[in-house]
Amino acid sequence: MFEPIDPGRAAGMVEQDIRTANQRATQRQQVAARDSLEMLQAATTAAEEAAGAALMNFAMLVTATTVGTGGAADADVAAAIDSASKAARIRLRPAYGAQDAAFAIGLPLGIIPARRAELTASIRSAL
Repeated sequence: MFEPIDPGRAAGMVEQDIRTANQRATQRQQVAARDSLEMLQAATTAAEEAAGAALMNFAMLVTATTVGTGGAADADVAAAIDSASKAARIRLRPAYGAQDAAFAIGLPLGIIPARRAELTASIRSAL
């Protein structure tokens, strides 16, 4: 799922990313490789945004279906998904109490969650 970010808001976000990357790199006595890469990525994103590229919010839904009722099968699938997400450095959050909605959104039915959400505009913009 993806949604374009308003161009006026995107410029501020890009500049904040540059400031954050620079601050992290200067807080340590020795710059780590990860910090250098973060600074390079922030500068590249800023250059692309300045050239007219759009920024996007994106999300990914991961669903799994198990055969049987709970127990070991569910635990094995949850462990496999957790392990794969950590290896790919993707942060996943369980959809406690909303499993049916998450599954429906993951189907190719054209459901756009941002248009269905019953959140106020201020809360939605803060997300």
